Amino acid sequence: MSNTERQRRFRERHPGYYGRLHRKRRAGTKAMLARQRAEARAKAQAEAEAEAHAQTNVAVVKRVPLMLPAPVIDTLTMELAALAEARKVSVDAA
Repeated sequence: MSNTERQRRFRERHPGYYGRLHRKRRAGTKAMLARQRAEARAKAQAEAEAEAHAQTNVAVVKRVPLMLPAPVIDTLTMELAALAEARKVSVDAA
């Protein structure tokens, strides 16, 4: 009996044997790939959350007063005062 004939007979006696064998061999690789994908998703989500958190904190950081020895000139207050003065002048003129 040739090797080919022997293999053919084995396959006839054991249908599905090689499918099960290959599934077992591929299971480890599939599990590893799934774990890598999950880690990549978790990393991407953590980076996105950190970026969103950093952007929300930027506004808070910009509002913190400067701790300088000299008095700080607040440009927003100066602009508001100038607008109020301009409005007062326009109301008085009318």
